[in-house]
Amino acid sequence: MAENLKIEVMSLTWHLVWITAVCEAVTVGLLPLFSDVRHYGRVAKSPTTGMVLGYIGMLTAILLLSMLARSVPSCIRSYRGFRVERPFLISIWGGVFLALIFMLQALFLALPHQTLTIVLRGAASLAAATAIVLSVYRFAAAGWSWMSLTFMLDGRLHRVQGVSILSAAFFLAIYEALALPLIELISSFADMWYAGLLLGALAGGVGATGVVLLYAGLSRMTPKLRLRFCLQENNPA
Repeated sequence: MAENLKIEVMSLTWHLVWITAVCEAVTVGLLPLFSDVRHYGRVAKSPTTGMVLGYIGMLTAILLLSMLARSVPSCIRSYRGFRVERPFLISIWGGVFLALIFMLQALFLALPHQTLTIVLRGAASLAAATAIVLSVYRFAAAGWSWMSLTFMLDGRLHRVQGVSILSAAFFLAIYEALALPLIELISSFADMWYAGLLLGALAGGVGATGVVLLYAGLSRMTPKLRLRFCLQENNPA
């Protein structure tokens, strides 16, 4: 029997910090294999590169969440039996997301390459890409269930039907505004193969920390900015 649920997120877990740091370390660390990082931020990045790195990044996040769920004490019922269905298929959404981000960031290359414009480029591209992808996701999930993020939790199957677009776009824009200036420092350390790993981890950690702290404050002050998820829960017969 299916039941529709609306979940409101009161606060973000600090686990997001290390998970995001690892994901950024992986994706930024792989950048030199796909593009010349000596000119990173000054030339357009290929959407194909974004598709590959975004796919790897989302798949990494899913695997980390699954590992976290298995490592928590069994007495914590909230995480019991957590498993994402079809992770290799669902990670395509991550590829589409980053490919779109790279395309949107190319629109800002005519601006001077300064910290302020980097922040503007990061925030604007993330906000726009988030709004577009979440809108397309909502439409796709309504028509084709196999394209939706589905996970098992506590013996029940949950399918994400939609996510609040405004709040997601706002907080992801803040994240990228904090993270992108650090990521683009890779051009100054192009000869160091491990620079992407370190800068990616630092950028992910700083960006996620800022978002977790900001969310904690704004969630109490402005409840309308809270993340909301529309889920369909299928209870076992």
